[in-house]
Amino acid sequence: AVSELKSYIQCYNLRSVVLGLSGGIDSTVSAVICHLATKDLPGVTFIGRSLPIKNAGDDTSIARKLGEKLCDDFVEVNMLPFYTNFREQFYNEEEESKASVIADGNIMARLRMIYLYQLANHYKGIVIDTDNATEHELGFYTVHGDVGDYNVGIRYLWKYEIWELAEVLKNYVPAASEAIQESINLEPTDGNTGGTDLDQIAPGASYGDVDIILTSLGNHIEYRRCIEEYGKELVFHIEDRVRNNAYKDTLPVTPKI
Repeated sequence: AVSELKSYIQCYNLRSVVLGLSGGIDSTVSAVICHLATKDLPGVTFIGRSLPIKNAGDDTSIARKLGEKLCDDFVEVNMLPFYTNFREQFYNEEEESKASVIADGNIMARLRMIYLYQLANHYKGIVIDTDNATEHELGFYTVHGDVGDYNVGIRYLWKYEIWELAEVLKNYVPAASEAIQESINLEPTDGNTGGTDLDQIAPGASYGDVDIILTSLGNHIEYRRCIEEYGKELVFHIEDRVRNNAYKDTLPVTPKI
């Protein structure tokens, strides 16, 4: 992943790599890879931004520590005024009864991505995607929100593999190893809707459980084992979520003219 990102930057003569740092494990692993890829490239800036809106706890503190250790250019920007102004103006024009916690969370994710893309435009760079395979399978991401131009490899890793990779990467950046460990220990949250990721995905389950079930889909024997171990309710819930969110990764049929 490091060598591929480095080659991509050189091939297209990019001058920056832009990443939103949440303090969560996905952006942490992505940040380490970006740091390793850019640190020896002259004239290339690794730009990191922590963009809290309502989240100001441990995740923001970890993001700050990582940004200061890994990025060439790091700033923490309070995005609450951006969110408040947009939401107020939007519902001056549209029906506020349609608002929901999920819809508000989508606004937050999309405003953050607008900010990152604007930076990439200013500094001739790309925005790094920080979503993993588990999130894509479950549709647990915001379309046009937290999906960037380029993924440094975690797009094809399950959540449990991200944690395993983080343990390895700690050894490559000793200065940031303590902050990386804090990120490993942090309970995952999307920072938008409150609570943990799994409160939304599968209450009562762990990411390890979810990943095992996801990898069993399409394999009859493993699927049966999952039903025996986890029960029909959880397995069917995960399967339904995958099916119901497949449209996010599937483009409509477009006629070729």
